[in-house]
Amino acid sequence: MPLQCANIKPDMPKSSESKRPFPDPAKPMPPAHPIAAKLVNVHHFTAPAHHVMSRRKREPAELIVVLGGVYKARYDADRRQESVTALIGDVVYWPAMTERLEENEPQRPTRCICIYFRWPAPPWDLPHAVHDRDHLIDLLAHRLLAVKTDPAHPDLVTPVSQAYLNAILAEYLHQAYLSVDSLVSK
Repeated sequence: MPLQCANIKPDMPKSSESKRPFPDPAKPMPPAHPIAAKLVNVHHFTAPAHHVMSRRKREPAELIVVLGGVYKARYDADRRQESVTALIGDVVYWPAMTERLEENEPQRPTRCICIYFRWPAPPWDLPHAVHDRDHLIDLLAHRLLAVKTDPAHPDLVTPVSQAYLNAILAEYLHQAYLSVDSLVSK
């Protein structure tokens, strides 16, 4: 069953067919986990304008901040094939070592910021995608990318990068667990 998380509006009622991109707010939250991730790499990526399928495996955790185009991936979950489709404003999370098959759409090539990191104790039930409603993850990802290339203050690159990464993960957790639709909270 595909997870379509693009352009979710918090005030819109959900139809019975619509899938939430995050766990049911009526369920208890998972136990608290420290956000102590370590940045491995960050870069801007633009998919080619021709069809490409890429198998990904044995990699650190990854966040994909979609800036344009369409991002598509398929993965196995409990012995069944699942898929993720993300559009501009969506953020995709892949835990470390997640095997998946990514595929681009030549008519709408993916443009994104890819953030690779090590997270020793991530929550086990994080959703694969959320919509960045407040554009905070997008802003922080751009700042993280800019800091990486700041030659004026090399002594600040690592601590500031770590702070931005952990702020991005905090906002991802917020979007996944703490943001409740206005209709649900009434």
